[in-house]
This record gives sequence, C-alpha cells and structure tokens, in this order.
Amino acid sequence: MKIAILSWWTWLERDVALRSAKTFKDNIRYDNDLYILPEQLDDFLASYKSYDLAIPVFHWKYWEDWIIFWLLESLSIKAAFSPMKTHAICMDKNMTNILVNEIGIKIPKSYILKDIYDIADIDITYPAIVKPNSWWSSIATYKTENITELEDAVKNVFELTEDFALVQEFIIGTEYSVPIIWNAETEILPIMRVQLKSWDFFDHDEKYNSDWSNEIFWDTDKDLEFSLKQKTKDIYRFLWCRWISRIDYMVNESWIYFLEVNTIPGFSAASIFPKAWKLSWRDLPELIDLIISLWLEDNK
Repeated sequence: MKIAILSWWTWLERDVALRSAKTFKDNIRYDNDLYILPEQLDDFLASYKSYDLAIPVFHWKYWEDWIIFWLLESLSIKAAFSPMKTHAICMDKNMTNILVNEIGIKIPKSYILKDIYDIADIDITYPAIVKPNSWWSSIATYKTENITELEDAVKNVFELTEDFALVQEFIIGTEYSVPIIWNAETEILPIMRVQLKSWDFFDHDEKYNSDWSNEIFWDTDKDLEFSLKQKTKDIYRFLWCRWISRIDYMVNESWIYFLEVNTIPGFSAASIFPKAWKLSWRDLPELIDLIISLWLEDNK
C-alpha cells in the first residue's frame, strides 16, 4: 500500500497543518510521500495514480471544508476522514449550530454577520465572542466587552480572513473536548477539560504555544462524562462524521452547549487528539494504523 499525505503551506493556519502532517509522516508504517500544496500540486497530480489512499491534513477553507475531497473524489482517490458533504457542513459553524440544535442540543445565542452594518440588527449581551464562521484553531477570535470592541473585532475578521463573522454570547463555564473514533465500538478517547488560568478562553496561543498545563484529561464526574459522550455520538451520527473527529463543548451549571466539530482534528505535538490517544496506552503508529484500517474496512 502507498499513501499520499497532503498538507498546505499558505495562510494563517499553515503552521498547525504542517505540524500535523509531520506527525503522520513520522509515524506511518506504510510507504508514503508528503506533498505540500499548492506548491507541489503539479507533482502530486503527475503521480496520483500510484497511491491507494490520500490523507489530507489541512486546516482552513478550500481544504478542510470540502474542496480537497472533491478533488480527490474527481481523481478516484480514496481519502481519509469524513465524507465530503460532512466537511462542507461542519466547516460552516453557523450551519452546524443550526443542525445540532435541531437534535435538541443547546447552542450559544449566535448571529452571522455578512457586513459591518449587520451589527445594528443583532441583540447580543456582553461579553460576546467574535470569530470567523469558517476557520479553526481560534484564528481571529476575540472576546469583546462593548459595542466598540465588537465593531473592531468584526472588522478584523472581515479584513483578516475575508470570511463572515460569527457573533456568539460568551458562555461562562468550562470547556471540554471530546475525541471520537468511528469504528465498531464508536470509541470515545479521554475527555479533555480546559483549565483556565489567566486568560479568558482557549485561544490560538494557548492551544499551540503554551506549556499545555491548561489541559486536564479528566475522568471524575461520571454523569457529565456520560452526557458528553452521548451527545458526541448523537452529533457524530447525525452529521454523518466518520473515522475520527473532535467535538467541543462549553459546560456550566445549567447546560451543555455545543461549540464546534473538528472533522480533521489537529495532530501536532500540542494537539488534543494524539495526546488523548496516548492516554489510552497506545502509540501514534497504532493510531495511524487504525485510521488506515478503517479505510480498508470501508473498501472491502
């Protein structure tokens, strides 16, 4: 078997994507080649017929949404992770919120802004979170305390990402991340609790440039653990996620709020999914083997 690992070298989330791609490259047991797109796209297209499977390791629109999966499907190359339509839905945070709310899971009060003048039409209390609708890794994510900060944050999202801005109520509570593997057992890996210290939310810097002391893999509150696991399975099935994903929540004394689905979870040394996997007493080559075995199972 020969595998193509595909990653992405431009724009703001490139560092995370390249770190994740390196994890795959360093731990895969099969013959493989790594292509950094778009720089090496022509090289990949010249040799794509020699690969049995592609593992796209991308973050951001055009790639993590659905386009890379459309390209691979048009070339008749099997790809790891969820179906193309699932990536397209889950990359759109607002759309995902609407769908998840339909199955009875609470979401923060949210507004999608396509223009700075849309701010006049929203009814939001402060503090409020502002972030791009179609980005991951907490890029251009802001906590705002008043209308001036809100306007500045929305402008920054438009200018920096060229994306719509998603404005949400700030939920005071504790953030949890639930890594899930879709196999015969639908396995939930150890759940991570974000232990806030001097910052207000789990931002990009804390995710990828901290000492990671804010992350606690917790197993004490069995009722909450059960509820998070059940909601994660319900969302996973409803959105037709496959193979591996990570679903994030904010929890307070009253509710469990859905935040987002990561259909291509980060695989850098700082990322939640590989660290949760290691806590199950298995090494990263075993995780890569499992991802490939899920593909083999689907293509018997």
